Amino acid sequence: MRVEDETISERQCQEWRVSYRNGKSPYELAVESDHPRRDVYDHLIGECSHDCDETPISRGRTHNVTAPECRDIRDRYAAGEAIEALRASTGRRWQTLVRHLTGNCSHEVAVESPTVAKQEILQRDHVTAEECAQLRRGVHDAASVMAYADTVDHEYQVVLAHVNGECAHEVDEPPREPNDRRRDISNSDCQAIRETYRSSPDVDFSDIAEEYDCSRTTIERHITFRCSHPPVDALVTDVDAVQDLLESGVDADDGLSKFSPEEIVQLDRDGRADRKEPALDLIAPDPDRVETTRSRVVRNTDLAHDMKRMYNHTCQVCSVSRRGPDGNPYAEAHHIRPLGRPHDGPDEPENILVLCPNHHADFDYGRLTVDPETYRVTHTYEEAVDGTVLNIADPHQISDDHLTYHNKVIAGE
Repeated sequence: MRVEDETISERQCQEWRVSYRNGKSPYELAVESDHPRRDVYDHLIGECSHDCDETPISRGRTHNVTAPECRDIRDRYAAGEAIEALRASTGRRWQTLVRHLTGNCSHEVAVESPTVAKQEILQRDHVTAEECAQLRRGVHDAASVMAYADTVDHEYQVVLAHVNGECAHEVDEPPREPNDRRRDISNSDCQAIRETYRSSPDVDFSDIAEEYDCSRTTIERHITFRCSHPPVDALVTDVDAVQDLLESGVDADDGLSKFSPEEIVQLDRDGRADRKEPALDLIAPDPDRVETTRSRVVRNTDLAHDMKRMYNHTCQVCSVSRRGPDGNPYAEAHHIRPLGRPHDGPDEPENILVLCPNHHADFDYGRLTVDPETYRVTHTYEEAVDGTVLNIADPHQISDDHLTYHNKVIAGE
């Protein structure tokens, strides 16, 4: 959709693009020109009718919420501005606004403006207890929460919060069980998302997230087969299809495409693989990989075992040692910057954390972040660990760059 706003001249559009190229953010330009950030951003990406000499910026560029913008968002909300109005004027997603309004964000300088509880934000969305119960009932028969949200008068993220029980309502209709939440995106939507990425590999996850009104992390999870939906025509029962995928030419791993179909099947018998722990992170070009119906990855886990022993199989976040099916201590190795395309994180100690299964999943979904300077843990909902300091054993060195990458790209700060 193109912006039709006669109050913004072609000269102004040109000046914004030049200033952006010179280092100013969309928010800074909005403040200087007294225009909504969304209008500035739309002109920067070319969503207007102007034919400027300065070309538009890439739509896939992401712009973090700075401390001044965070302060502005909180002050405007505290003054009574609705979150829908903030979304319209800033162009920020509901989830991003909520993270900064609730204080689940991190900035180089402290933001003194008041924060609010997520429940208060939900209450101001004017969803009554009766509507909350209706949302929970209605989503049962829908293909997905996203599909159901299109049929009601509330934002997808608002519907999601109420059906998941993240509100203050006490109604007879129970919230969804965690195992049911895999239906947030339907199988058909998942396949469409993957096809979009396959047909345009250079597209940014944020662009697809905007189209589907969900988080960048959700899009990444479905594109990288870390959801419950099976890959299409890529099952290990059809070895030729696996080989076609590897040799497709769409940024296929050169280190994998050399394998014959028979060798791909043989990978599943690799005795070095850890059968207890599924590899949730994407695989790097060097380790061995096999596609199964659950799109699990097998690899040499010597390094992961060494890291677990360093921490006595204890989670670096909650300091708890869990027990596996055989009664032995159990922990998982998490790659801070995921392995393989599109993240290309290394398989080295500086990029590994030892975590319990719960906090491993929270890291994967961006619910957990660690400050690269203070190692302070921030959790979006678990008060027991939020604000604690990450446990780091000597001589484990953790890369500040990988933590920063996780915070910005995976958690979307």
